[in-house]
Amino acid sequence: MKNKTLLTLSVAGFLTIGSTAAIVFAHTNIVKQLTRATNHELVLDGNTEISEEDYGYYYSATVKTNEFDLIGYTPVSNKLGNIKKRNYNGVYDYNGMVYNRSVINGFTSMTIKYTGASLYYKLTDYLMQDMVFDKANLVTSNIEIQVANNEAYFILYTDDTTTGVDIESITLNCLCDSSIDNEMIFNENSNIWSARSSSSKKVWGYNFVELTNNPGSTQNNYSTGSHGGHDDVWYRWNGQAFRYSSNLGTRFSINTTILGNISQAVNAYGNAIDNYFNYSVWPEIFMTDADNNKVGENWEYAYIGNDNYEPLGKDSPDRIHQDLYGNYSYSGRFFTTYKDYGTDGWQFADPDTTIVKNGTKTYREAYNTFNLPYWYIRYEFEADPVTGNVSSKVFVNGFQISYYEDFFDNYQEGYNFHINTYHMHCVNYGTNSQNANKYKGVFTYPRITTL
Repeated sequence: MKNKTLLTLSVAGFLTIGSTAAIVFAHTNIVKQLTRATNHELVLDGNTEISEEDYGYYYSATVKTNEFDLIGYTPVSNKLGNIKKRNYNGVYDYNGMVYNRSVINGFTSMTIKYTGASLYYKLTDYLMQDMVFDKANLVTSNIEIQVANNEAYFILYTDDTTTGVDIESITLNCLCDSSIDNEMIFNENSNIWSARSSSSKKVWGYNFVELTNNPGSTQNNYSTGSHGGHDDVWYRWNGQAFRYSSNLGTRFSINTTILGNISQAVNAYGNAIDNYFNYSVWPEIFMTDADNNKVGENWEYAYIGNDNYEPLGKDSPDRIHQDLYGNYSYSGRFFTTYKDYGTDGWQFADPDTTIVKNGTKTYREAYNTFNLPYWYIRYEFEADPVTGNVSSKVFVNGFQISYYEDFFDNYQEGYNFHINTYHMHCVNYGTNSQNANKYKGVFTYPRITTL
């Protein structure tokens, strides 16, 4: 990480990465300021205020400007609490966890005082980047853990289902001191426009924006029409859009993590599995030539949710499934992309037949390897001046779900990438009689890495 330039998504100004790096560092929010010497200590203990965010053993703790989430949590007197592996509605088992979602400049050390079952930890550069719980790092109670590479996020977890872990305190030393708090916060004035339509609730955090979509039949109505013999199909786009205009060279990545509402994304009972809802992240990329003239633009997509309804898709029986209402959809939960099938037009990739690029699993099988509603999304863009190809890769939880060699068909040596806009959506698809539920999604602010 020390040899890379990481920036948060800027919403104003024109920045240049490379020869003017000092100017960039002076005027841009640095994700990891390794030269910052002042440690900022955060302590979570029995005095920490815990507020319930959602049912399903999901709690949130706020310490100063920093957000921490606790999964599989039970309050314990005079302690932070007890975590253990839980079973959700008899369907999904998930580890008991404590993790941060807002300290992003990197940790220097962490100390956990606890009793009970074994506790393990992970340190990553991006939130939920590695959700494979291999028990590689055992926590020794009250012994300081040195964070050698100043990773930005941690996960504490246990697989114990009976005793659990009584956590007395978590002490964190990080490089993100309070003097830069205002620089790290996006606010209502930072957006170029509201993405398609406004959400019914919006919370701006230290490193995230929380959206609660508004699927009402008469509000935020982006599109209605008829399909499959029905006249009341519609979809609602609620979200946020940012603009970024920096010369990113010929290789860069964008990293974002989505935290879904547990009751919507994990609960397989009731109406949750029938609601047509997804989270989606869209970056719009453009190129400039050697004279800084705009020479092309294109979009990349990732959709994640209970169901991807296809109001504009073709009625091809090998791609579209028809539900009891006569609406065409892919049933169940998965992630996918939206792509041009040529004569069949733009459609969602079929989750039951489309294979991820870096394995043998279908989209649905890859999705089902994770039973928690966290999705780490990574976009990679790379130009090859020899072949003239521009590759676009999308990874969700480590699985590569798309790869285009013809993302731009006019690339030439000397061209450079830029991000025009970056969209974060909570989307409802369906009929007026169905999508009545409001769902919450938390999106971490995108971070751009020049490779």
